[in-house]
Amino acid sequence: MVNGDEADLILVRINDPVYGPIWLFSAESLAKIPDLYDQIAVEKVETKLPQTLVKNVLAGLPLWQWLSILILIPLAMLGAWILLQLARGIGALVAAIRKRNVDYHFQGEVSGPLWVIVATVLHMAGVRLLGLPLLSRHYYSQTAVMFLLIGGTWLVTRIVGAARSGAHARCERRARRIRVAGATRTTDFEALVVLAG
Repeated sequence: MVNGDEADLILVRINDPVYGPIWLFSAESLAKIPDLYDQIAVEKVETKLPQTLVKNVLAGLPLWQWLSILILIPLAMLGAWILLQLARGIGALVAAIRKRNVDYHFQGEVSGPLWVIVATVLHMAGVRLLGLPLLSRHYYSQTAVMFLLIGGTWLVTRIVGAARSGAHARCERRARRIRVAGATRTTDFEALVVLAG
């Protein structure tokens, strides 16, 4: 019995050529062991918490797990911000070593979506340690995947926008060069006409 729930352990009898008939745990029972272990670890945490947070349940989860999920949100956001600042610093250092310019505008464009993605991944890692029941884990995973899809879509939109802006800027520069080159040729032609005439 784990967390008040019974878990069946199924035994299977097989004939071993050396030892004869023996009993083994079924593959089903062995597959349940990681989940059962997670629930036992949660029970150890629950013994150290106030009973109000353990006994009161909302939507199938004890209050301490709800509070933990909520507390993990700002922690994941802070962790994501720190990781992105480290990545930005390392990128600037590498660019300085290679004597290249850093595109701070592009970094600013993608930092929001990357923050959502990294914070969601960190939150998922933290929630995994809470030992949520299977159904709650399923609902949480769907919600987390939704945030990953939002962040991913936002990131792709920003990258495509930056690529479009870069292509537009290159076209503008090329058009300016063509206008300048055309103007120079026209001026050269006019100078030839004046000299000839």
